[in-house]
Amino acid sequence: MTIGMVGMTGVPTVESVLQGLMVNGTYVLPAGGNVFFVRGDGTTPKYYSDLWNRMGAAEMFGGLYASVATALGQCVAGRGDRILVLPNHTENIATAAAWTLVSDVQIIGLGGESNRPTFTWTTATSTILMNAAGVTFANLNLNFCPAAGGGVTVTAPITISAAGNSIVGGKICVSTDATTLCTIGITTTAGATDLTIAVPRVYGATAGTPTTCMQFVGASRLNLRNMTISAATSAVGVGVIRFLTTASTDIQVYDCVFRNNLANSTAAVTGMAGVTGEADFVTMKVNSGGASAWGTVASMCFGPNVTACNTDGQRAAVFGTGSTLA
Repeated sequence: MTIGMVGMTGVPTVESVLQGLMVNGTYVLPAGGNVFFVRGDGTTPKYYSDLWNRMGAAEMFGGLYASVATALGQCVAGRGDRILVLPNHTENIATAAAWTLVSDVQIIGLGGESNRPTFTWTTATSTILMNAAGVTFANLNLNFCPAAGGGVTVTAPITISAAGNSIVGGKICVSTDATTLCTIGITTTAGATDLTIAVPRVYGATAGTPTTCMQFVGASRLNLRNMTISAATSAVGVGVIRFLTTASTDIQVYDCVFRNNLANSTAAVTGMAGVTGEADFVTMKVNSGGASAWGTVASMCFGPNVTACNTDGQRAAVFGTGSTLA
């Protein structure tokens, strides 16, 4: 989404997000949830300019808050509230269950590649629990560990246990060096049905090896789209995506690249018996000849555009065994 500027410096145009109508510099919003703005250092809001502060523009939209955690305290479950995180906002996730999420709230980052809001997990026990239904994270940079040299292993940055959640847009970092990484970036429980993840870039340093980037347990009707995951895992047979314990059924995987950068890796995706669904326009990359890039595939249906490459410098080949209908 592109957020421009109008008349007065520092007042963002948000009609593309809110679907409201601007009348003489004032926004008339449709009936629905409230809108809250976030830009600060966690304790004090940061205004774009003194003009923004004096004209009370933030109050006109429901308030400017120093952190997402604070803004969430103003939200009401099921009302359809939105939290707009303004460009250049940075925030640390420093505690367990750092945010108290509210059902049907959208947390939307404003800005592009150079000024997208960024959230960094800073301690081993830092977590966000997506345990409320219908929550959306959109256009956020999610650093699941500190910057290189931090020497912190964050065990479980995001755990999803409620239905209908989404993480879309932005970027995710799973490791920055050999000692600064996460163990499992995103984990689901069997309650995380109807989950959508569409993050264009998920990445990690080759030397930093999480167990896996995303682990899905019972995530039925999972929707993975428009993603490139490029990272090294901690074991050659564990992919950057792993299905585990309870089969995820009726999944859809489209327009994705899964690349396991670990030396001699044999899996880009770790499958399991009972996982059902379809995948197409997917490319997988491992580093060991003859490997099955998506393990345990008996119940999956692969379209004609699923390919796998098992060494650098090769053209990816069509994955799986085809059959002809009579």
